[in-house]
Amino acid sequence: MYGDLQQNPEPAVEPYSSAASLYGNGRFGEALSLLEALLQRHQTDAQVLNLAAACCLSLDRLDDAQTYWRRAIDAKPDYCDAHSNLGVVLKELGRLTEAEACYRRALAIAPDHAGAYVNLGRLFVELGRPADAEQAYLRAIELHPGDSDAYLNLGVLYQDQMRLSEAVAAYRNALSADPGSARAHFNLGAVLKKQKRFDEAEASYRHAVALRPDYFEAKINLAHLLLMVGRLEEGWALFETRYDAAWPQRKIAPPPVDFPIWRGEPLAGKSLLVWPEQGHGDSLQFCRYLPMLKAQGLAKLSIACSPALRSLFETIDGIDECIPLDGEHDIAQHDYVCLTMSLPHRHGTTLATIPGATPYLRVPSSRAAKWRGRLPEGNIKVGLVWAGDPRPDQPAINAVDRQRSLDAHAYVPLLRVPGITFVSLQKGALTQPQINTLPPGLRPFDPMHDVHDFADTAAIIEQLDLVITVDTSIAHLAGALNKPVWILSRYDGCWRWLHDRDETPWYQNARLFRQTRHGHWDDVIERVTHELEHFANQLAAERSMTRDERFLAAVDHYENQRFDEGLALLRLSIETHQADARMLNLAAGCSLALGRASDAETYLRRTLQIDPTHADGYNNLGVVLRELGRPDEAQQAHQQAIAANPDHAGAHINLARLLESLGRVHEAEVAYRRGLDLYPGHADTHNNFGAMLQRQGRMPEAEACYRRALAIEPDLANACFNLGIVLQSQKRHREAEAVYRRALKGEPHMLEARLNLAHLLLASGQYVEGWQLFECRYDDAWKADSVKRPPLPFAQWQGEALDGRSIVVWPEQGYGDSLQFCRYLPMLKRLGAAKVTVACQPGMQSLIEGIEGVDACIAKDVHATPPHDYWCLMMSLPHRMGTTLDSIPATMPYLSVPPAHRSRWAGRLPKGQKVGLVWAGDPRPDQPSANEVDRRRSIDALAYLPLLSVPGITFVSLQKGKTTQPQIDTLPPHLRPFDPMNDVHDFADTAAIIEQLDLVITVDTSVAHLAGALNKPVWILSRHDGCWRWLHDRDDTPWYPNTRLFRQRQPGEWGEVIGRVRLALEAWPARERMPA
Repeated sequence: MYGDLQQNPEPAVEPYSSAASLYGNGRFGEALSLLEALLQRHQTDAQVLNLAAACCLSLDRLDDAQTYWRRAIDAKPDYCDAHSNLGVVLKELGRLTEAEACYRRALAIAPDHAGAYVNLGRLFVELGRPADAEQAYLRAIELHPGDSDAYLNLGVLYQDQMRLSEAVAAYRNALSADPGSARAHFNLGAVLKKQKRFDEAEASYRHAVALRPDYFEAKINLAHLLLMVGRLEEGWALFETRYDAAWPQRKIAPPPVDFPIWRGEPLAGKSLLVWPEQGHGDSLQFCRYLPMLKAQGLAKLSIACSPALRSLFETIDGIDECIPLDGEHDIAQHDYVCLTMSLPHRHGTTLATIPGATPYLRVPSSRAAKWRGRLPEGNIKVGLVWAGDPRPDQPAINAVDRQRSLDAHAYVPLLRVPGITFVSLQKGALTQPQINTLPPGLRPFDPMHDVHDFADTAAIIEQLDLVITVDTSIAHLAGALNKPVWILSRYDGCWRWLHDRDETPWYQNARLFRQTRHGHWDDVIERVTHELEHFANQLAAERSMTRDERFLAAVDHYENQRFDEGLALLRLSIETHQADARMLNLAAGCSLALGRASDAETYLRRTLQIDPTHADGYNNLGVVLRELGRPDEAQQAHQQAIAANPDHAGAHINLARLLESLGRVHEAEVAYRRGLDLYPGHADTHNNFGAMLQRQGRMPEAEACYRRALAIEPDLANACFNLGIVLQSQKRHREAEAVYRRALKGEPHMLEARLNLAHLLLASGQYVEGWQLFECRYDDAWKADSVKRPPLPFAQWQGEALDGRSIVVWPEQGYGDSLQFCRYLPMLKRLGAAKVTVACQPGMQSLIEGIEGVDACIAKDVHATPPHDYWCLMMSLPHRMGTTLDSIPATMPYLSVPPAHRSRWAGRLPKGQKVGLVWAGDPRPDQPSANEVDRRRSIDALAYLPLLSVPGITFVSLQKGKTTQPQIDTLPPHLRPFDPMNDVHDFADTAAIIEQLDLVITVDTSVAHLAGALNKPVWILSRHDGCWRWLHDRDDTPWYPNTRLFRQRQPGEWGEVIGRVRLALEAWPARERMPA
């Protein structure tokens, strides 16, 4: 921008060069000090004056910058850069006409000065002359095709004009000229997001952040994108950037209190203040978390809020104090403060755990009374909002408001739908003038002049049948009250509505009507009008039904899983006090199916008030109370159902499930058997009973239950799946395969069955289909306890050609998996990959970086991973390489001990015959299924006593973990193994120890793979239902030629295994032993 600042003036080469260097490094004040001293001796040196002016502009000293540039022009009237740069500062001062004159003088002096055309283009944008700006930028590009700045400004111009494809092209050209332009990556991400090209947008934002780690705007936009695509955990974490103190332009200020921000610490006995931010809609959406805070044991929960929200928020359960931010109320000391929109992050909210039960707001009784009878009687009543809340002092938010708002006149097609009374919910000075533009016969009823806060608005909404609104706080208010609400959303809608969905997990009774093109509302209004006609006709028909007709129609809705419609129909009777016990019971069933357990409890309590002998009501209440986490009350309710009707099969069955969940399995068994005596044809109960028996290890009885379930319902996928597990545990592999396939025929997307079938096929050596099915392990549909695909902003490798490409291999599951499958890394290099990067778990890097063909080892950190062409999960490599039993890459060793580690451990082990021991795996309490496997593969150190007593061998412990030393201490002193593991810091240390051993004996852990990869003889003690990777019924493995397997012959029986290992150890050929 400032011309040729590096050209040295003759009088003082060295000081100028130093100043230019300081300027280039952003040290503007120091550079200016040098230049001012230089100007004492060279007052008319134009280039020194030019650089001094540039420093002043960077320091926001505009008047000084102007003075220096005028002096430079006086000293050198044809100094083109000085004229252009003076135009820049005059533009900043708002003197646009003078700025344009400066740019034109610069171009008169140097018609090919690309920078002056760029500056002129920026000026034209500010003057509202976009066509002239475009021509100026294009002329700059014509003169200097590699000018990144010109392309960048042209992209911004196109973006503002919604010429998005042209903007993308301009930004890509800017990046071709300057790949390190963080701003170009950021702007490109914003346009790609508007085009709904989310993966590409994510990549652009991540590039911007990688180039500028303090690029807070990019972090916030990335957060919004991740939240929009449903990756909430990472999105919430990045969203915390919004109030980072290091961000000078942050939109959200930290709460103005002197107590610490709550970051998830225990809250029992503490006090917490929740602080609002941004708009009213944010507070209305996220106040749902307040009862959850109180449930964590808070002694005091306070919320600060806008005075307009106070009356409404005082109805929320658990709030001890509601503090209006009106300048008149002091804020007492609390232990913690938390911003409202940080609550989802602190609660670890995912798509599956959004607290979506509504209503969570209630209308204060005084406001309900105030507004009762004030709306027009009769007809269906629909509330309308057509515009948001303009904020001229916040340009970015105001721009969004313009995109989401429309004119009242756009609602004319809706207002013409007959049989509806429309009620305006629109606030603001423009409301009445806009209503007055409507034809008199179509104007909505407008009560809003008497509305003083959100509690008033809520009282009006409570009397409506539907709310239709653009994306404003009213959408959240109606949703929080559980009122049906239709939200008209702009094309690139708000992140909270996710993308490409017409419903939202945040509000169960909300629908989204999205623009299909940027800025076009006509087709949205057309769709809403059509749906409104259907809604009005259906509601009118339902209101004309008799009570019994409504009940039968609601039953039909319930049986066809249209729970919302069924509940809406039942409410017509409930709200007019015409409901009987059966209707309230059905309303509870609909509410529970919709996840509204509290509402269901209310309906059931009313059911039992009407009919205290209603056995179904008691039984359903038990189900609801269990759902609400009140098991003692649930048990009492089920027992009351049985007292009312001893032959109520459902009550016995539900009692059984409750007792099972409490660990009272013997009582549960009695209840299951009684329930099945009464209802022998209930397949699900046979299946559930079988699952309980299976967990007790009673496999034949469990199998019988599953087969009874399938006799009743042959396509019951859960029973097929469970039967498969039983058969697999009994090594009846062909039968297990058949029932897994039967489960998948009934439910093709049953991931658990797909994964178990994959394991079974791999264990049977059927690798082609097995590896293919094994890919389901990272399917996004898994709820928990599964492999997560890394959220990397580049493509997953599916086997494409790698010539000249870069790939990062990502670890998963345990260390053993990485140790087994890192053998494939050299093959990637042989496929032509220009760069092979491996993301490593802690403790693996020293070992992995020694593998042939690995160019870089990095930490397992998505945010710090540099861009690559592809990523691939480590355990997907066999599939991508087309591995069969005959093509397993088994060249040994494929791992080696780093020289530094070898030197470190040289001579530190006892001399003589040495055997390493591992007796337990790595417990993972946060992964239930993995932890269950760990319990079955692990044994106690005492179980190794028969081995430890074999003479002539020094045993070396390779066991890690806090329980290692206590377990060794239980052994007789003379039989305790040598234990070097306190000084082991990573797998390379363990490898250096193993290298000095003659043999390793281990349960099925990562050490088995490490020893195998080092080509050390290793004996693996395997559980009865051994891991799929060891195949079936073999005592060797093609994965490690120097390995033997000792398998359990009975589940849980290790004594016999240890006996065979001792015999083998005693017969261990002397030739396999290294000389002492």
